[in-house]
Amino acid sequence: VYQNYELVKEGLEANWEIFEWLTKEGGMEIKDSFYKVHANNPVDGGLGLARALTNLAEKAGAEIVLNTTATELIMENDKAVGVKAIDAEGKEVIYRASKGVILATGSFSSNGELCAKYQRIGEGLTANNPSNNVGTNKGAGILMAEAVGAELKDMQFMMTVLRGYNNGCTLSQAGTIKGHQLVVNSDAVRYGDETSGKFNNMTNNQKDAIAYYVGDAKMIAAINEKDATFLEKMKDRGFIFIADTLEEAATAAGLDAETLKATVETFNGYVEAGEDKDFGRKNFAGKVEEGQFIIAKMQMYYHLTYGGLVTDTEARVLDTEGNWINGLYAAGDVTCGFEGAAHQSGDCLSIVVYYGKVAGENAANAE
Repeated sequence: VYQNYELVKEGLEANWEIFEWLTKEGGMEIKDSFYKVHANNPVDGGLGLARALTNLAEKAGAEIVLNTTATELIMENDKAVGVKAIDAEGKEVIYRASKGVILATGSFSSNGELCAKYQRIGEGLTANNPSNNVGTNKGAGILMAEAVGAELKDMQFMMTVLRGYNNGCTLSQAGTIKGHQLVVNSDAVRYGDETSGKFNNMTNNQKDAIAYYVGDAKMIAAINEKDATFLEKMKDRGFIFIADTLEEAATAAGLDAETLKATVETFNGYVEAGEDKDFGRKNFAGKVEEGQFIIAKMQMYYHLTYGGLVTDTEARVLDTEGNWINGLYAAGDVTCGFEGAAHQSGDCLSIVVYYGKVAGENAANAE
């Protein structure tokens, strides 16, 4: 419903063309092994892809300027002719385009205020929730284009992921903690079936989108079985609390000890009965009763945003009336239409690279 069929169709039909462009002309190599997630695995991962794109840009005669932040589009006679920017020394610089301006500035997942303004995925998410992406994903290109009349679409669609509070652990490391005993919110009460595939969505609705994973010696043993060095590596990061009693662990984690104790007693009763009367959970990992006790403070992070500038199959940026903003092109996560309401995994990579190529060719050939 939310994807642009023509946009997606054209990008995917060019998949092999883009693959050969990256490998034969850009020098990207693919590992000779079955890939695990998302897409074929380049040698050196994302760095391998970036290196290929850099090679292609340099072959085309492009100058690559680093540590420079674009701030404003320059419009003359209703045409985009350049950008104002701040260079590495903090000075304003102006780049003028003889043919066209291309925006490829990424998503807005690291702009908490913008995410909070548009998101509709959780009542607990705020501008203070951190991002799982690079800090430069501030939505600069989106805001710059909006200021000159560009249409924005699907800005409410985004994805969050669970990580250790205050950058305590990465997304992959969080998998070591998840899937054990019970989870509570900041009020020290459970809020859903912890084994549900929608549990992250439930966590989005908790205060500040924070979750506390609670367990006993069995949870500690399960973590050690997954990664024997994990707890030692995490001990000073301020999000894992281990104590001899549940009350001590609760106090260290900032939870009300008596409320948590009551929540655990009710949960243990459900484990013994094999029935969760509150949320219908069916599978359990034992009672929480045997010291030591562990609490991991986790939080939802803004991860992916799916909205942005509206473009056509020529990678041209359209205004709110559907007309091309003369001279302005865009590609990648700064645009919308190729993901919709959910992440489309590996196929989006072909699409964003394809439209980057289209934007470059069209801008270069513009009159």
